[in-house]
Amino acid sequence: MSKVPAPYAGIITKIYHEPGEAVHPGAALFDVTLSLPEMMDAQTALLKLLETKEFLEREIADIDENLSGLAPQRRRELDVRLKETLIDIRDQKNAIRVLGLPEEVLQRVESERKPLTHAMTVCVPAVSHEGIVSDQNPGEVKVFVVFETLYVKVGQSVSVGETLCDLCDLCELTVRGDAFAINEGILLKALKDPETPVRVTFEGNGKAPLENLRLRMVESRIDEQDRTLSCFADFRNVVLDGAEPKPHTEDHPPLYVHWLYKPGQRCQMEIAYETVENVFVVPAGAVARNVHETFVFELTEETSCGGKIWKQTPVHLLFRTREHAVLANDGTVKAGIRIAANGASFIQDALNAQNGSGAAIDPHAGHNH
Repeated sequence: MSKVPAPYAGIITKIYHEPGEAVHPGAALFDVTLSLPEMMDAQTALLKLLETKEFLEREIADIDENLSGLAPQRRRELDVRLKETLIDIRDQKNAIRVLGLPEEVLQRVESERKPLTHAMTVCVPAVSHEGIVSDQNPGEVKVFVVFETLYVKVGQSVSVGETLCDLCDLCELTVRGDAFAINEGILLKALKDPETPVRVTFEGNGKAPLENLRLRMVESRIDEQDRTLSCFADFRNVVLDGAEPKPHTEDHPPLYVHWLYKPGQRCQMEIAYETVENVFVVPAGAVARNVHETFVFELTEETSCGGKIWKQTPVHLLFRTREHAVLANDGTVKAGIRIAANGASFIQDALNAQNGSGAAIDPHAGHNH
């Protein structure tokens, strides 16, 4: 989120967009008319100083022409006054520039000898990245930001630096991961090694994981309450529609963009830090836990009517992520056996329910795979 300040003091005379629209860098946002009393008073003061300068220059020229050498004291006084006036003119011009009047308009005020009002257009600032990719047209790269929050209205007076609106740049997002402080060494190792991949998965929305990201930063402060360290990785967003932001006219109505990834989404960051040999990697849903025991359901028999009989097989669980479980190859399970690839916890819940009701455990419980 970035704030757009008023670069000039003036009155808002036009607002080009409304909150929620997608706009290009360089697109017009506001027209500001530089007609505040401070601006007019500053120009009037400058014009008076310019008149004084011209008067002093005429006086000096008259003395040099008609009284050369006869009025040295008067000549010195006029020189001092002229130097002071030139300094005042310089300072007054700088004050007008601070109020936001462009240099070319300031030159017109000086040449035309009258105060001028001027409408300036505030535009979307440039962005520092290469843009985003359209989901419908993967080869097409777009650069635009979202007009997020509007703080002013037409006719309102604004001062220099006053916030006009917020722009939200969703083209590039940052994932923040929180790890226990005990894992600081792993994070720092991944930060130093550009070959260490970072993987991000999202909760239950069907989005494909983000692969091969890189850590950009690890915070130097540990959260006092959670005892965690935050780390950050950047990635490029994807816009779901292929529409192109265009000037807001009757032919080109406001554009509202839907993004694939949005701030606030919950996700899980996985950082590769160790290669483990001689293990089995299975889907996370293939492993169930029951109090002190972890196990999988091994297929032992397929009946003639198409049913399947499963057996609880204890395993040694080494690691578990949202998608995968890593089992020790210690002889509890053997390569080549068939197991239930998902739903192990549901099978276990069904068995526990049958056992709790006093019924015998049905070896056919579960579902087909």
